[in-house]
Amino acid sequence: MVSTEESPEVSITLTNDTIHIGDTVATIVEVGSGIPSISGLSSTNTCGGTGADVTIGTSVSTNSVTSYPAPYGNWYKNAKHQFLYTADELNTMGFMGGKITEIGWEITQVNGTTVYNDFTIRMGTTSSMALTDWESGLETVFTPQAVNVTTGYNMHTLTNAYDWDGSSNLVVEICFNNLSLGYTYNSYTPYETTGYNSVLYYRSDGAVACNATSYTASDKRPVTKFRTCDVVVDLNNYDFSWTPASTLTDGNISNPSLHPVYTTTYSLETTDVLTGCRSTDETTLIVLPNPFPVELLFFEAEADDRSKQVDISWATLSETNNDHFIIQRSKDGRDWEEIIEVQGAGTSVSEIRYSTEDRNPHHGVSYYRLKQVNDDGKTTHSSIRAVTFDLPYLFAPNPSSGMISVNADEYSNSELEIIDMQGKLVFSQQISGLTRVNLSNLPDGVYILKVRTGDMINFDRLILENSNQAGL
Repeated sequence: MVSTEESPEVSITLTNDTIHIGDTVATIVEVGSGIPSISGLSSTNTCGGTGADVTIGTSVSTNSVTSYPAPYGNWYKNAKHQFLYTADELNTMGFMGGKITEIGWEITQVNGTTVYNDFTIRMGTTSSMALTDWESGLETVFTPQAVNVTTGYNMHTLTNAYDWDGSSNLVVEICFNNLSLGYTYNSYTPYETTGYNSVLYYRSDGAVACNATSYTASDKRPVTKFRTCDVVVDLNNYDFSWTPASTLTDGNISNPSLHPVYTTTYSLETTDVLTGCRSTDETTLIVLPNPFPVELLFFEAEADDRSKQVDISWATLSETNNDHFIIQRSKDGRDWEEIIEVQGAGTSVSEIRYSTEDRNPHHGVSYYRLKQVNDDGKTTHSSIRAVTFDLPYLFAPNPSSGMISVNADEYSNSELEIIDMQGKLVFSQQISGLTRVNLSNLPDGVYILKVRTGDMINFDRLILENSNQAGL
């Protein structure tokens, strides 16, 4: 990965890193390493990964029943504390940044009250390396409420989780108000000595401590446990730019689909719109030739009784070196004749539809298939489609001067009979396909024309005029 700024990191994963021509592959893009680019209230309390507990401080002692700092101290009826945790301290304990969902302090012995009213937690960041005054601009992460404490770690689930950027110093403020209750004693909480002013506190039996402006400084910071997890990245805070953009669905979204026709290396640049930080990643998608020269979507052949033809249509999803198609027709499904040729698209990765028609279909059942011919002459065939066409015989002209043309099924022997109006057979002939028939020896008049093909018999009315002159 190449990164122009420290964050946000971006990584591309493909659902398949090798495809064939015409295939599409989905992308999975992860932005950031679960570390937010700026600190502040989380947009969601949902975690982006598995949580982890981070404990800051090693106990050297505990406060007494009357001494401070004391996060759970009721020697005075209300109190306020601010604790400073440097980024180095948090990083050293493995917390490199992310979402804080809970925070708590340990009680080794409960002394006095177990109820703390209007218990409130605020968080924020600072560049200060020691507390010299109350830090302002903190945000409420645990709304005022009564909490009950007990021996062990008292973990407070934040009303609003807090995103920490991993590089700023973290400030946590707690306060409570037990003015309506009597004072008791401070519960014991382990602390460490930090060597710098890491704590400010104020306690009072009369004034509301949460609003205090005066303070006492200390380096005895209570051992603190943070429950953390990766943030859920809001992709709306990032701009995306893919190159090349011509073979993907959208070059400016996080997860486009890719459909290259040759092996392609894609690059993605991600920009955090809040900070301007940029990061890039790239991935290569290998494209292999399609194992089949044509990916056929469908092939259909249907009788059109009105037009007396067979409509033939097909579509391809992709073509590779495809020269042309040939429509083949058969009466028995074994012996095939080539009746129509249609030019192919060469190489294509988009859907293409084709259509043509057999304007001289056979009577009865016929079979159609599609023959595909490559540039190198190699061929493949589609599945076979059967079409049933009950064609009436056709003859012309009518009236006639004696010569008529009769179009019968060329694959079956048909019998033509001419019957006069008294019901007498005056002419007969075996015909097949398009046959010219000479009736010039018959007198003018009206006749019945009868054609028998297998079990099918057709009748029509024929008029002969000037037939005796037709053969002159």
